[in-house]
Amino acid sequence: MSRNPGQRPIIFVVAAEPSGDALGGPIINSIEAKAPGRFRFVGVGGEQMIEAGLETLFPMSDITAFGLTEVLPRIPHILKRLKQVAQAAEAMNPVLVLTIDGPDFSFRLVKKLTALSCPKVHVVAPTVWAWRPKRAKKVAGLYDHLLCLFPFEPPYFEKEGLATSFIGHPLVNGAAANAEPGDFPAQHGLTPEDTVITVLPGSRNSEVDRLLPVFHEALVKLKERIGPFKVLLPTVSSVGEKVKQRVAGWSMPVIVTTSAADKYAAMASSTAALAASGTVSLELALTKLPAVLAYRGHPISAEIFRRMAVTKYVGLPNVILDRELITECLQENCTPERLADELYAVIENKERREAIMAGYAQIGHDLGLGHLTPADQAADTILGLIASESATA
Repeated sequence: MSRNPGQRPIIFVVAAEPSGDALGGPIINSIEAKAPGRFRFVGVGGEQMIEAGLETLFPMSDITAFGLTEVLPRIPHILKRLKQVAQAAEAMNPVLVLTIDGPDFSFRLVKKLTALSCPKVHVVAPTVWAWRPKRAKKVAGLYDHLLCLFPFEPPYFEKEGLATSFIGHPLVNGAAANAEPGDFPAQHGLTPEDTVITVLPGSRNSEVDRLLPVFHEALVKLKERIGPFKVLLPTVSSVGEKVKQRVAGWSMPVIVTTSAADKYAAMASSTAALAASGTVSLELALTKLPAVLAYRGHPISAEIFRRMAVTKYVGLPNVILDRELITECLQENCTPERLADELYAVIENKERREAIMAGYAQIGHDLGLGHLTPADQAADTILGLIASESATA
């Protein structure tokens, strides 16, 4: 399939979810900065990618769906959009196809692009290190290059013959790594003498329902041991009202905020954190806030995950270091008594706090803090692949 020499070559970029859009915008900006005006960016993306210069075929929200109940009724529409994107990509004959996160849509799309001989690149490796490791072979059969956010991921794919690069984690260039209290303490009546605990019960309704009551009981027990303290509870607007209702009767002052800008200031203003395991554990590491991780899911779901899991840890800081830096209290271990004990140790044990801080520093370095810019690393790899392809064409 030939290209019109009078037109700018196209990089076809697809992100199906907000997380992909957040990664894609900076990557497009970096490519444009390194090769000004050289490429057109066409595909599917959200606000950040569009602002960076992407010509989107349709709104990204058309193919964004989370959870089985949301996905099922939209399957026919999503499949129609999938076919449209595949046809557009083949018709445009790009110099490179770049898919970002959203593996369900991305992998199905690339599987359809058999007529395209250009390099195909994916950003964000599937978590084969946690469960379903056989996915690595599948990804290797679809792509020419994989860009990973964690330093331990490349070997899983390289052994399947897929060229893989660690580009650094975007959080190291974001607000978490540069968090400061700022005006937050003054605005909320916090003083340097206060013991302040950030509570992060998750962003889903089911997580809030299961974890918040246990967290409250744990904090009550902790208060009996260390005396009064204040609670900061950064959350998201989708569960904000529910959270506010649930904590209204708590026996300690609770400051609830749904402002994204306040989240990291709250962490930077705190003594310790009690958090649902997830990406937030990485944010806690980068804001240098000692924490206890907890999770209590549906028993059946938890048992299925246990049987399929291939990693010893759930918290990302522990996975990165391959040791338990932050205590994980999961399922039957997620009890008020255990959580209170672990929080007490994190707050009162100086050696424990220093060990956690040292671990956090190692995590920041391993993720590229101060020496890697993920978007630039991705852009360099992409431009290199395009140059190599042009040289052999």
